[in-house]
Amino acid sequence: MPEGGVNPPQPGRGQRFFGGVFAKFLLVVAPVFAALAWAGLSVVAHYDVVGSEERLAARLGVLAAFWAAYILALPWVGYLVGTAVLLGGMMWFLGYRRWGVMAAVAIGVPLATFWAFEGLLKVFLPRGVLLP
Repeated sequence: MPEGGVNPPQPGRGQRFFGGVFAKFLLVVAPVFAALAWAGLSVVAHYDVVGSEERLAARLGVLAAFWAAYILALPWVGYLVGTAVLLGGMMWFLGYRRWGVMAAVAIGVPLATFWAFEGLLKVFLPRGVLLP
């Protein structure tokens, strides 16, 4: 083990590697769900859901696109801003309309997790251009 008890980072397996893999996966999944919905093909079997299967597939595609955009924008906008926009946008898209609760969640969750990771665990999250 190296001096100080810290293992050196492995080449090619850092934060950008896994974020890139996940973003590429979502960039493939979102158009697939949208194409299935457009073609009228079923992606859900034997579930009681509100709305048609095509509508559900389209909603899943939009949610996957939300995540893909979040991952791709994270290095520029940072964790705090990106996560607040992601949470608020997803809650709005899914139909939640209690604005006070939405604001509390969209602001509180990123602040709490940022503090936990950076303050307690010493895991540094992307800061973007706003927090150098």
